[in-house]
Amino acid sequence: MSDIVDDGLDGRLAAIAQQLAAEDTPESTSERLTTLALELVRGASDAGVSLVRGRGRVETVAPTSDLVAWADDLQHELSEGPCVDALHADEVDVPDLAADPRWPSWRPNVVGKGVRSMFCVQLALADRELGALNLYATEPEAFDEADRIAARHLASHAAIAIASARERSTLQEALATRTVIGQAEGILMERFGIDADQAFGVLVRYSQHRNQKLAVVASEVVRTRTLPDDV
Repeated sequence: MSDIVDDGLDGRLAAIAQQLAAEDTPESTSERLTTLALELVRGASDAGVSLVRGRGRVETVAPTSDLVAWADDLQHELSEGPCVDALHADEVDVPDLAADPRWPSWRPNVVGKGVRSMFCVQLALADRELGALNLYATEPEAFDEADRIAARHLASHAAIAIASARERSTLQEALATRTVIGQAEGILMERFGIDADQAFGVLVRYSQHRNQKLAVVASEVVRTRTLPDDV
């Protein structure tokens, strides 16, 4: 990153990275991110995060106010706005939203609610677009260069933390799924006197017949200690 970090921010970056890395999920990491953003970016009155989910679905998380939740959701609904643009660009700077000709459907709505300037930074890692950090202000030209530098560095650390949290969550889900499937296999083996391969085959057939994920069928077997309704 080419920006020169001022001494005050430089002294906090290691602590910021540790705080973000300590969170367990992308959602809790985003909540920590917006809290830190309001502390570090002096011009910001509110903040939110747009997270890219599976199949490109975008969700607003960790908004610091109802206004941010509404404004971000409206952008995703209309498919226009600085947050939407920041998902595919390094950053979007909006010094005075009232005088900006971009986003003609979205802009009048939020200006009417008192939003005057924004600064949005992409959350990305290599070629992975994870989302965007969205900063709001009620005054025009609220973000100076120090604010923009702080936001960029914060977004850089947050992208790493969110990617790591997402990988941990995926691994935990996979382990939990494997565990419940193993438990269901054990129940079927004991109840019907079959081996592990046969028990797994029964679960797969039920999953296919009922058009349910294998983990869902396994969870029902573990809960009821029997197979679902006969197929």
